[in-house]
Amino acid sequence: MADNPVPQPQLPPTATLEWMQRLIDPLPTSDLPENVRNSFRDLDDRFEALRHTLLSKPAPPPEGRFVVALKMSAESLPGTVSGVLLAVEGFQNGDALTGVQGLMDTCASLAPVISSLIGAVAGFVAPGVGTGLGFALGGLVGTLIGSICTAIGQILGFLAPQTETVAQQIANILKDLKADEVQIDAKTVHNSFFVYAGSLNTICGALTSKRFGLGASGFRPAQTTMMIRQLNFVDGVTMNKLWGVFLWLAEPKNQNHPRWPVILDAACNAYSVLMIAVMRLTTIVTSIEMGEEYDKADEHEKRQLEELWDTAVAQLRIYSVVNKVTLANLRSLVPVAQNWGTLWRLKPELECGVVNPSVQTSQFGGADKKLSPTVCSKDQTKQERTYQSYCIFGDNKLAARLISSDKKEADRHKGDRHPLSEDIKDVFATPGTDLKRPNYAYVYTLADGKRVGDFTPQVIHLDLRNEEGKAIAEPATTPTALPFHYVLDRALPIGSYNVTSLTSVRAVHDPYTYDDDPARGYLEAGGCLPRERVKYIVYATAGTAQIPISGILVFISGLQNMEPLVLRLPFDNVPVRGIAVDQDYLWVFSGRKFACTSHAQVVRKVKPPSPDADRNPVWIECTTMPQNNKDIHLLYPCDDGTLIASIQDGPVYSGAYRIQNKEIISYDRAGSIQWTQIRKDNPTRAGLEKLPVFCWPQFEGLVDTLEAFQKALGEEKVLGEETEEARRAA
Repeated sequence: MADNPVPQPQLPPTATLEWMQRLIDPLPTSDLPENVRNSFRDLDDRFEALRHTLLSKPAPPPEGRFVVALKMSAESLPGTVSGVLLAVEGFQNGDALTGVQGLMDTCASLAPVISSLIGAVAGFVAPGVGTGLGFALGGLVGTLIGSICTAIGQILGFLAPQTETVAQQIANILKDLKADEVQIDAKTVHNSFFVYAGSLNTICGALTSKRFGLGASGFRPAQTTMMIRQLNFVDGVTMNKLWGVFLWLAEPKNQNHPRWPVILDAACNAYSVLMIAVMRLTTIVTSIEMGEEYDKADEHEKRQLEELWDTAVAQLRIYSVVNKVTLANLRSLVPVAQNWGTLWRLKPELECGVVNPSVQTSQFGGADKKLSPTVCSKDQTKQERTYQSYCIFGDNKLAARLISSDKKEADRHKGDRHPLSEDIKDVFATPGTDLKRPNYAYVYTLADGKRVGDFTPQVIHLDLRNEEGKAIAEPATTPTALPFHYVLDRALPIGSYNVTSLTSVRAVHDPYTYDDDPARGYLEAGGCLPRERVKYIVYATAGTAQIPISGILVFISGLQNMEPLVLRLPFDNVPVRGIAVDQDYLWVFSGRKFACTSHAQVVRKVKPPSPDADRNPVWIECTTMPQNNKDIHLLYPCDDGTLIASIQDGPVYSGAYRIQNKEIISYDRAGSIQWTQIRKDNPTRAGLEKLPVFCWPQFEGLVDTLEAFQKALGEEKVLGEETEEARRAA
């Protein structure tokens, strides 16, 4: 098996196609309309037909551009599949924001495929095949990409009307926003973008209509071309107003305004809905049906179809310019959005409040020992939310503080502590991922069991807890319960130690990984698990009385019956203080340095590429500390791309980072991570976490999608310059 289950360019195209067929099997086609089910059946059939064509004797040599398109399609398909699954699940369970995020993930994954098509049109010359549309959708490339676009285009068409639900939710929030209060008319901007998206979806509906669409006797390509030309993405009134919103968001004096996150959320939503509509149009004009229409057309009709295709592609090119400007605006807002995240700490009383120093924090009494705050799944993207802060207090008792944000003042909180259970050593809470149970969070606890002889068992247990902190009463055998229960009932060898105790527990559900991670495919179906992607990973630090942390035990969903995977620590002869997790990475920190490795690298250890391969994950170390002469006390990675670190007997710092070329660097790529002091006094207890601002998932999703489009549809490609890779393939 290759190091990455996503096929590499040197593998035979037939093997790549066979792998792509296996990948679309998990799609929930039974929950989709018949035409979409037929599209995926057709997609599987066309992959099979392509494979047989390539296996035929004598085999026709694949075109250079087909090799490039196949590689990009294979690399894009996992993200496309997972995006579709997320969108379908979100909309079906009433979580429209998650549904839109799934569609945005799908669009981002498709960007390289569309790029390979557009770049190939101008980058290659094939006499006798034709130019423009005829060349784009002809031959093996047309069959491959046209099939993918047909399937995804129909899914976007099926789900596009449901994006209106999100738009309506945002519109309702903006009803109470007075234009004179913020000096901008965010409501008009949002509504105007919704009209744009509606116009595009109307055009798409006409193109797919059984009476007037592609293949129908009433199809009029010239009329559709004229409708597309009427849309103005660059210098229209709506776009100018959007720039006005971004200017308001970028103005420092406005960034302390309590409605700043709401306006950012509205701008991101408006642009996301429009982007989904643009991608839907692009998939339709590059579909199998478009190619079939072109094949049977006479010369006059061919010219009309080519003009339609050219017009749609031109709009995509124009839109890519708008994307570039929008992306620059959004990137400039990243630090501000990160500062609207909520910081939680014990000092020794519980304190919570946004990082932004101009916003007042809230204090709660008590002398809690440990802390882990979260929200239930439905509250992750809501401005008004109920936090569930799980604390250990007194004689190792677990309690939940239920803290509700005020409807008008986000910095005001109230909450009471509700005892839950006793004899708890550690707690870790994370939002639920079961969209059928939107009111629940996942809460892991580590506790001592009853002593047996000379050994005290250690127990890790997962509870699903509702908005009131109450555990759900459900048998562990119920499939939807996502049960996890582990007992360390004997000493385990880790290196030269026999560990006898567990000291902390952390977990990640629906783990991600970065695009350039060579192990990223191990999280997907067919990677570590044959039929499903890795749903969750549980990490527990283990040690002895003398060395509290000497290794890490790992438990992977679907493999609970196996012995725990044992990870060696990244540092030799350096005492480790703790571990932390975010959606992408496992983090380990000592006093003077820290390191991370992707969850995919950890899973790869279970199923290495070959028996003699190095089974240890690749660790990325960082020694740039907030204060060079002082140890860090606690480290917490937030999913908004910041690290929070408290200094031993010192203040609290925040640093925005990114991973690049196996280095932890500053977000702006200006060198080493830059630390900023955010709190003067230091929490003295084991409690320091940060939750991202409510609109972060939509904001980050839009930034990631625009970056994918910029990378795939940058000027050098949309203008038709062939890539170096394409030249080599040719």
